[in-house]
Amino acid sequence: MFSFRLKQLTLILSSAMISLLITAPHSRILQSTFAVLSIVLAFMVFLSVLHCRFCLREQSLFTLGTLFLFSGLIRMSQFFISGFSDFSLSGTDLLWEVRLIENSMIPLSLLLVKKRVRSAVLGVMIFLIPFFSLVYGLRAAPWFNRFFPALNILMLLSALKLLQLRAPNLNPSTFRALLSALIFYAFSEIFLISGLHTGSALLRLGAGWHVYKSVMGSVFISYQLSLSEEFLKNKQLECEARKVAQKSAIEQKILRESLAEILTEKQPEKLYMLILNKAVSFLNGSGGELAIYNKKSGNLKIEFAYKSGVGRIGKTIPVGEELLGSVAKKRKPLRMHNHGIGEGRLPQYPLLNWSGVIVVPLEVDGKLVGVLSVIESNSLREFTTEELELLSVFGKHAAVVIRNALTFEKIRHRAETDSLTGLYNHGHFFAIAGREVSRAQRYNHALSVVIFDIDFFKQVNDNYGHPTGDRIILLIRDLCRQLFRSIDMVGRYGGEEFIALLPETSMEEAQEVAERLRSAVEHAFIELNNGEKLGVTVSLGVSALDNHCTSAKELIERADEALYTAKMNGRNRFYSWHEQLSSNLKKARLLKSPVKNS
Repeated sequence: MFSFRLKQLTLILSSAMISLLITAPHSRILQSTFAVLSIVLAFMVFLSVLHCRFCLREQSLFTLGTLFLFSGLIRMSQFFISGFSDFSLSGTDLLWEVRLIENSMIPLSLLLVKKRVRSAVLGVMIFLIPFFSLVYGLRAAPWFNRFFPALNILMLLSALKLLQLRAPNLNPSTFRALLSALIFYAFSEIFLISGLHTGSALLRLGAGWHVYKSVMGSVFISYQLSLSEEFLKNKQLECEARKVAQKSAIEQKILRESLAEILTEKQPEKLYMLILNKAVSFLNGSGGELAIYNKKSGNLKIEFAYKSGVGRIGKTIPVGEELLGSVAKKRKPLRMHNHGIGEGRLPQYPLLNWSGVIVVPLEVDGKLVGVLSVIESNSLREFTTEELELLSVFGKHAAVVIRNALTFEKIRHRAETDSLTGLYNHGHFFAIAGREVSRAQRYNHALSVVIFDIDFFKQVNDNYGHPTGDRIILLIRDLCRQLFRSIDMVGRYGGEEFIALLPETSMEEAQEVAERLRSAVEHAFIELNNGEKLGVTVSLGVSALDNHCTSAKELIERADEALYTAKMNGRNRFYSWHEQLSSNLKKARLLKSPVKNS
C-alpha cells in the first residue's frame, strides 16, 4: 500500500515538474534556484567525500568529490560577480567552463583514483587549468559555439567508455549512480542545445544528486562491508579460539590422566617405563628415551627407551654430549626436525630413521632429575611449539614424581638393608623369607637356607680393631655377591653372622653352594697397612624346606642348629640339618657340653 502511494506521488511530482519546465523554459527564478541548489549540492559532495575519505569503497569517488569543489567555487564566484538576479549562468561566459568541468568530472575521477587530497587536487589542476585557459582563449572564435556542444558530448561518451572499462572494479550501486549521472548530464546538454535552460539546470542538479548518492552509498556500503568483514573475522577468530580451547582441554585431560597414573607408581623401574609410554602416547610419537641424572658421577643413564635404537637402555651419557646431554647442560627444551635422516643423521643413532625429536629437561627446584625425549619417524610431521610446551608441562610433573620415587626408594632401601654391607637386614630378611616359604609351599617348589658365621671374629676386632673387622665383613659381602645368584636373597643376620635364602634349590644343591662359599672364604684375605695378609674362615649350617617344616622361623632355626653343630665340631665346615642332628644337639645341650665361644 505504501509502495503504491509512493509511486503515485512520484508520478504526480514528475508530471508537475515536466509541465513547469515546458511552461517556463526561460524562468530565471527557477534557473537561479536550481543553480543555488547545485552549489549546495557540490559542496555537500565535496565535504562528504573529504570527511568520509577513509571509508570510501571506490577510490575514484574522492577525485570526483574534489572536482565538485571546483564546480561549486566557479558558481560561487559568479554569484559575487553578477548577483542573484543573473545567477543561472545561462548567458555568462562562465557557463561554458562550468559545463566543461562538470562533464569532465566523471572521466577524470575514473582516471585519477588516488585517495590523497594533494594527489587529487594536483591532478585536477594539471588537467583543468591548461584546458580552462584554452577554452577561455577560444571563447571569442565564431566557430566555438558550434564546436563546444560537440566537445561536451564527446567528453560524456569518453566517460561512458571509461565507466564501462572500470565496471568490473566498481560496486554495482556506484556504477548505476555514475551511469545515471552521465545520462542526466547528456540530457542536460540536449536541453541546453534545445533552449530549455531551466530543464538543463534541473537535470544537472539531478546528476549531482546521483553523484552524492553514489558517495554516500559507497560510504555506507563500505561501512557495512567493514562491519560484515569484522564480524566474519571475529567469528573466524572465535571458531579458531574454540578449536584451540577444545584441543587444549583434550590435551589437559590427557595430561591429567597420564599424571594420575604415574602418581600411583612408586617403583622407579616401572615408573620410568610408564612416564615414557605416556609421553609417547599423548604426543602420538614413534618412540623416545628417559634418562636419569646421577649426581655422583655427573652423567645421565638411559633407564628406559622405546624404539630409539639398539643398546640404548643402560647407556651412560656425559652431560653436554648427544641430544640428551646437551639439553641436560643447557636446561632448555629442544625441538628439531629432519636431523635423523640422510646427511642430518646423528652418529649416536646409526640404525634409526627418525625425522623429528623434542627433548625436555626434568628439573625440580632448579635441580636436574633427568631428561625426557620423544621422537617421530614420519618425515611429513613436525612437532609443534604447543607440543613442546605440553611435554615441558608433563616433564615438570614427571620430574617431581621421579624425585619422590627415588627419595622413597632411598628411604626404603635404608630401612631394609644393612648400612655397612648393603645386604638385607634381619627384619627385612625375615619378611622376605616368610613370603618365599609360603610361595614354595603353594607351588611345591624347593627352598633352602644357608646360615654362616665368621670364626673367631671377636679376636679379629680385639687384635686388629673394628675398622679391620669391617673390612673382613665387606670381604664376605663381596664373596657372597660373586657366588650367589641374582634370585638368591642374602642378609646380614647379626654382627658377624650372615644368611642366604636359596629359592628353587634342594638340600644337595645348597650343600654344594655352602662348600663353595666356605672354600672361597678360606682362600680369601685382606692386606693390612703393614703388608700382613689377614684371612678368616666360616662355619655354615644348611637346611631345606620339607613337609614337616611349616614356617620360615622353623626353617632358619634348623639351619642355625646345623651351624651350631659345625662350630661344635671344629669350625671351617658346614653341616646339614636332619632329625638325628637335632636329637644329638638336644642331648649335648642337656649334658651342658662346653662349646668354645666365637
